[in-house]
Amino acid sequence: MVATDLNAIRHALMLARSKGYDEVELKFNGVEFQARLTATQVASTRMQGTEPGSRDAVQSAADREITAPVVGYYRSKGKPLELGRQVRKGEVIGVVSGLGLDNDVEAPADGEVAEVLVKENQGVEYGQVLARIEVKV
Repeated sequence: MVATDLNAIRHALMLARSKGYDEVELKFNGVEFQARLTATQVASTRMQGTEPGSRDAVQSAADREITAPVVGYYRSKGKPLELGRQVRKGEVIGVVSGLGLDNDVEAPADGEVAEVLVKENQGVEYGQVLARIEVKV
């Protein structure tokens, strides 16, 4: 499979996710690709009688969950993902290897790892929650 084929697959997966589709099927240049995307829960941020953008706002579930960016196998990058580990927003905490490529897993917010739901070399699905963090505001 050539790089343009992988780029087409990545683009199709990104487009499917953004439009809310749960299946992707591609057929081009003799290549066939199928994927079933898992539903991810999108929670809205609820305010507790505060102004928008206030530090007292309750964080959304998306800010507390570290999720798999693609289907593949999870591996730690650097320090292992463990309870109590401090993470920074955008920090690469691991990789998911899928389709022969490593995809970075980034922390969505600053905080402390409160729950680890994945093991080293475990198979994961797109959007699967790998860990939850306690967000520091």
